[in-house]
Amino acid sequence: MGGLNFFCTTVMEPKGDLEMLKLSVEGMNEVCPPDADERRGGAGNIGKMIFSADKELAVVAHVPKSKHSMTKATVWLQYVLKMCKLEDGFVKEGSDDTYAYALIKPKAGFFAIKLKDDTLTQAFGYLRLNKLFPDDDEDEDEMVFGDEDFPE
Repeated sequence: MGGLNFFCTTVMEPKGDLEMLKLSVEGMNEVCPPDADERRGGAGNIGKMIFSADKELAVVAHVPKSKHSMTKATVWLQYVLKMCKLEDGFVKEGSDDTYAYALIKPKAGFFAIKLKDDTLTQAFGYLRLNKLFPDDDEDEDEMVFGDEDFPE
């Protein structure tokens, strides 16, 4: 069976704070004990780009080593920033193939929440362009009907 290799989403609580967003991603990547009552984390083997907006837009890209043959965190994030004409928001410190970070300060007259929408769209676009995320129109589920589905 296949599964999700990459995803993008937003989180509200960090409110555009890059350090808090990094902690959020660390929590998403935590290994879940199999006997835990509440399962939290468990997404460490999935590539992700996470966004949080308030006055600034914080972005964290995570691509686990097992997915480096598909893409790398810096490549993915640089693509998104380039497509949105935000290259100057790239934070190089600490960025590598596994984790990449950006903190974007909107220019006058722009809002971080709008930048979030644009960057999120481009992040999904990169995944689709590179066939790392299923297209919306792909439907792999086949409908199977049994006799009970067709009453006489």
